[in-house]
Amino acid sequence: MPKNIRTEKVIKVPGQVKVEYKAGMLKVTGPKGALSRRFDNPRMKLDVAPKEITISIDLPNRKEYALIGTFESHINNLITGVTTGYSYKMKIVYSHFPIKATI
Repeated sequence: MPKNIRTEKVIKVPGQVKVEYKAGMLKVTGPKGALSRRFDNPRMKLDVAPKEITISIDLPNRKEYALIGTFESHINNLITGVTTGYSYKMKIVYSHFPIKATI
């Protein structure tokens, strides 16, 4: 397996979304509200520009390479949450025991 010298992922930010990054905390603001999450890894570098976010690391090992994808997914989920929102539907399934569910 060849060693990657530098790995980076670029995430496009939609026009109605505003992104701020200070002291390891990423804050995403959009039409549906604001969400924030802490992204602190001593080796990862997060660069925020108005239209894109770049996650990069030099000489990553396997876990750090996987962590870049995890960070990318979390940031995409933050952007989705402030633009379209989320809705959760719960389905209760059982086969034998009687279950009582209340809301």
